[in-house]
Amino acid sequence: MLEQIEKQKPSLSYSAYIRYKRTVKNLLAFNHGSPVLFSCLNYEFVAGYDYYLRNLRPKKTYHQNTIVNEHKVIKDYLQIAENIELVKVSKNPYLKFKKLEQLKGYK
Repeated sequence: MLEQIEKQKPSLSYSAYIRYKRTVKNLLAFNHGSPVLFSCLNYEFVAGYDYYLRNLRPKKTYHQNTIVNEHKVIKDYLQIAENIELVKVSKNPYLKFKKLEQLKGYK
């Protein structure tokens, strides 16, 4: 994901670039400093990351809209990974996570 962000940097707005880098930083913090590979993303990881953003993040938790934006960034880069065949579409953890969000009333 970080590699793709850097490749896209010239075409991204400053705010988008900062938002994408923040997501990578949060993923690293959640994963105890280890890089997160697309192959490691599964439902449990995404659900745990969501819980981390809502409840466990040091200093303060994020607002609901910020959390949704964090997930959107990951989904966008998962889509890119699917397009370049790094990830199979059937392995996208957000297929199940989205259904859970709808059940809980998230947007």
